[in-house]
Amino acid sequence: MTYYEILNITASADENEVKRAFRKLAMKYHPDVNTSPDASDRFKLVYIAYEILSDSYKRKMYDELLESKKQNAGYSNYGYSYQGSQAQNVADWDRTAHQRARAYSEMQYKDFKETLLDKISFQVNQALAFILFFALLSGGMVAIGFGWIEFNSQVNGAKSLGILAFIFGGTMTYFAMTALYNIIKIWRG
Repeated sequence: MTYYEILNITASADENEVKRAFRKLAMKYHPDVNTSPDASDRFKLVYIAYEILSDSYKRKMYDELLESKKQNAGYSNYGYSYQGSQAQNVADWDRTAHQRARAYSEMQYKDFKETLLDKISFQVNQALAFILFFALLSGGMVAIGFGWIEFNSQVNGAKSLGILAFIFGGTMTYFAMTALYNIIKIWRG
């Protein structure tokens, strides 16, 4: 079973899909929430799959090893039969992920949620805040440019339109810079 199959996603899934799948399955299989005997093992597998697939470099190496496995190059996920330096890297990541998964599975669900799941939500929210920042900044710059063109135009009433565009563009730029300032302030703690 591949890490993609564990998270119920395709190999073409983007980073947000990986995070969503992990959140959904982690909430379902955390041993504090799920009382079935295999919940802890399933939770650990879900976490290990997430740790490898959420990191673009690890994921690229994992995908290359999956491809080489198809060509009988000697990679095995859970039996730890690895060959070559690339495979050794994935083996090391697997072991580290197993240790973290064990620690997270032994945590109370509330602590796990605060430690990892809320952190993932925070990262997604920060990405959306950056998108908003760039949209506002771009819109503000376009409006200022349009205002400049209109202000220097010889057409009747264009100067008024140019001034309004300057004001609108300046306001958008101000909100974009305020958003960026708040994002940086949150990152610095």
